Amino acid sequence: DIETIDSSLAYSLRSTLTSIAGFIAAVLTIVIIFPGFVVPGTIIGFCYYKLSQSYMDTGRDLRRLDSTSRSPIFAAFGETLEGIVTVRAFSAERRFLENLHTRVDDTTKYFYNFWMLNRWLLLNFDLLGATSVLLTTLLVLGGFISDWLAGLTITSAMNFTSSVYWTCRMVTQLELDLNSVERVVEYMELPQEPPAVIENSRPPAYWPSITSSSEAIVNVNNLVIKYAPDLPAVLHGVSFDVKAREKIGLLGRTGSGKSTLAMSLLRFVEPTEGNITIDGIDIGNIGLHDLRKRVVSDHKG
Repeated sequence: DIETIDSSLAYSLRSTLTSIAGFIAAVLTIVIIFPGFVVPGTIIGFCYYKLSQSYMDTGRDLRRLDSTSRSPIFAAFGETLEGIVTVRAFSAERRFLENLHTRVDDTTKYFYNFWMLNRWLLLNFDLLGATSVLLTTLLVLGGFISDWLAGLTITSAMNFTSSVYWTCRMVTQLELDLNSVERVVEYMELPQEPPAVIENSRPPAYWPSITSSSEAIVNVNNLVIKYAPDLPAVLHGVSFDVKAREKIGLLGRTGSGKSTLAMSLLRFVEPTEGNITIDGIDIGNIGLHDLRKRVVSDHKG
């Protein structure tokens, strides 16, 4: 998507505007010289519109399929390179090659069909363009205008076909490029993880410290955890204290929130309500790097 924005978007926009300008100039030139061309021109324009609509609907889907089918090729190639020793050890070269060939064939089919669609569009546009040039030539043969105006009219009619064709192609390409912009904007608007280090709120080097076995070193106060704002709470107002050197066991069925509570101590999930204090410092006020460097999570089956 970033490559598309950097290399293709500006070209698509410029080409679209140029094609539209050429289309408008060709139409205005013919209509100004021969106002009677409006009636047949409207019929031909309607045919252009229907063909363009069919092309853009189908071409958009084919280009999207072509783009999405290329990613698995690079993924399969990278995985094969990383595990080439294992592939050779198990004599699985043929299976990996067949898998890669299948992915390449899928991409080639979409690519081929897209360009055949372009040839179909160009053929139909050429037929309509030939009709436009024929009608313009018949009007010119009436002898109502000078020779140079007649030449200008016929040339504009010929340019009319190519400008419509390129307008349809570039509008479709521009729409696909703008989809890349939309995806990048969606990624930019995703909620970000809190900062790794907060310079004005760093814990002391000795934190957390064990001063006395009778003092609570971990305080969980009215903790409410949700994995998303529109989802129900996983933990409901949990409060407890853990003293130094205490060993605490959590019992509960699957999905009762044991792992969620452990993840909240490392701020893999942020509390919706309440807070967690370790050795007198609210872990929500310090950076993730400072927290996760001092707190250890050891999972054992």
